[in-house]
Amino acid sequence: MLDLGCGRGATSVFLAREADVEVIALDRWVGETQLQAVIDAASVAEQVEVRQDDVRALPFDDAEFDVIVSIDAFEYFGTDLHLLPSLLRVLRPSGRIGVSTPALKLDPTRRRRPR
Repeated sequence: MLDLGCGRGATSVFLAREADVEVIALDRWVGETQLQAVIDAASVAEQVEVRQDDVRALPFDDAEFDVIVSIDAFEYFGTDLHLLPSLLRVLRPSGRIGVSTPALKLDPTRRRRPR
């Protein structure tokens, strides 16, 4: 499972514990040392691999993941037009993508007109 924009790893820890899955926790802004400390403290280091990398240039093999999730982070990188093809490349044909993000009052893809 790939956790995109994992931040400090709360979702990765939850998935490892509750779903008993192997997770790659990937974030661009949270360093590997800081994230690894969280994973170690949660005693899930055998199930969670931490990576500091850019979601828009996924360094993974084709069809590597059964599941890709992004919880409360998609709004930071999801508007990149090349993201979905990149996600589909690393997702297995029968895989699933799950995205959850905070509710916004305005559509971030629509520009507001100056007043």
